[in-house]
Order: sequence, then structure tokens, then C-alpha cells
Amino acid sequence: MSSMPAKPLTLVDHAEQDVIPFERRAVPRFSAAGRVTAVHCETTQDGRQNHICSLLLHDISDLGVGATSQEPIEQGSTITLFFPPHGPERGFDVYGEVVRCRHNQETHEIGIRLTGKTAA
Repeated sequence: MSSMPAKPLTLVDHAEQDVIPFERRAVPRFSAAGRVTAVHCETTQDGRQNHICSLLLHDISDLGVGATSQEPIEQGSTITLFFPPHGPERGFDVYGEVVRCRHNQETHEIGIRLTGKTAA
């Protein structure tokens, strides 16, 4: 984790325009900036293990989140994102499944499908 001070989460008011004409998204996505703490659960030979990491948000919608991570997160892992409180707003948690993890130079692009369900 970095020692940089935490910055508040910001969302852009307008839906990001996709340049790909065959876009299949069912709901609009919004650009996001900020860091959230995540806990992902992976199945290993020793059973299930939880790992804590920091994600840098890129976009968010009602159905998913796009982010980058310094470490890879196994596809199929359950994940919980902890959005911190800001000013008078309460913090909240979202739950999902990692559907994509691609190595990109020094980071990993993570795609998360939101499920609304906690890890069992």
C-alpha cells in the first residue's frame, strides 16, 4: 500500500462515451477516480484465503467496476470493495466477482461484476 494521503472518491456526472460502435453495456458507466480497499477471496490448496489490497478506480456502473491493482487477482474470485465515508456521506460496501484480470505494464486491469452478495 502506498503512503500517499487518501483522496476522496470522485465521479464524473456524465456517462463515458464509448468509441466502439458495437458496445454491449446494458447500463451507462461513469468515470471514477479514487482508491478503495478491497478484500478478495481465492481458493487455494490450503482452502479459502482472504487477501487485502488497494484498487484504483477507473469507472463504475450499476453492474460493475473497472479498476487497477498492483497485484493480480484471480478471475472468479469473490471481492468486497469498501467505499469510505466522505463528509456527511456514509461509507458503503459492494460485492462482486472478478471477471477479468489483465497485466498492463506495471499494473493489472481488473473487471468486477457486481453481485450484491457477500462471500460465503
